[in-house]
Amino acid sequence: MQSSTDNVDQAEFKRSLISGELNPSLLELKYLKHFDLSINSFGGKVIPKFISSFKNLRYLNLSTSGFGGRVPHELGNLSTLSYLDLNNDRRIWVNMSDGISYYVFDVPAYDLHVDRLDWFSGLPSLQYLDMGSVNLSTATDWQLSINMLPSILNLHLSYCQLPNISTSLPHVNLTSLSTLDLSENWLGPQLPTWVFNSSRLVSLDLHYNDLSYPISTALGNLCNLQTLNL
Repeated sequence: MQSSTDNVDQAEFKRSLISGELNPSLLELKYLKHFDLSINSFGGKVIPKFISSFKNLRYLNLSTSGFGGRVPHELGNLSTLSYLDLNNDRRIWVNMSDGISYYVFDVPAYDLHVDRLDWFSGLPSLQYLDMGSVNLSTATDWQLSINMLPSILNLHLSYCQLPNISTSLPHVNLTSLSTLDLSENWLGPQLPTWVFNSSRLVSLDLHYNDLSYPISTALGNLCNLQTLNL
């Protein structure tokens, strides 16, 4: 049973969310390097294309912001970007000092989707990418596109409705990858063989992917692995 205090906290939280339209006059901040709009309520509006004009941007966080529609390809113009978070999970979590995350609130979520990802080729400096809960079901080029991210270290594509995975890639560039999350995508029955070439992987999450046994012994090639979730 929810207490009156919980109701007050939730009401205050909802009042704190930014909504409405983003004004292009923000472009006057021409030296902007860090842009964080996470945990807001933009009512399903499309991510403004003008964001791609912040040429000095290094950090862009649009997670749980209530954006909807197609992710603009123009984000591929942010050639200096090293951090991009588009996670569309509607749940708000709080990280506690004991290391456990607690679910707190829901915010409205909208259909945020991508039709293709070839614009990744314009992001040579990207080290962190989170597109969790973004619909990638029609992005059949997703594997080839992430393979065009030479600097990527942390890749999170959980619950993205990814199309059926190819078990191999013609050439693997993901040799610096340390964290890979492809969970909740039903990509089975076999593990993708290109994962085994990412020898620097420290964390690998493939749970809820309908994988078949036996698991390939090539998993033993991941000698730096500290966390494995199957």
